[in-house]
Amino acid sequence: MATEKKTAGSKARAADTKTAAGFPGMQVPGQFIEFQKSLLGRQKSLFDTTYERVSDFQQAGEERVTELLQKSPLVPREMTQIAEQWNASFQVLRESYKSSVDKSFELAEQFYDGLPSSS
Repeated sequence: MATEKKTAGSKARAADTKTAAGFPGMQVPGQFIEFQKSLLGRQKSLFDTTYERVSDFQQAGEERVTELLQKSPLVPREMTQIAEQWNASFQVLRESYKSSVDKSFELAEQFYDGLPSSS
């Protein structure tokens, strides 16, 4: 009788799983996939919020430095130009970084979307 209960329990668990594409024999519970997708969404939201706050902080700093350099009569014009180029390159690098991270999130979402779910 204990064997019958064990077999019935195994069948119930098997009904809630499917074989993962690309991973022969691997069983993936549907709840696990949904949980991972939800965590991924929260991580993306946290990243986006943090990125925006850091970008705002950096842009405010860039504006203050530029303003300070432009108003100071002792700072040569070349120094102001260097600071402007520095600011522009940081903005390009920030956008490149965000693009890379966004692409990574998209790839992770595609991975989880490719797993069969037994919802």
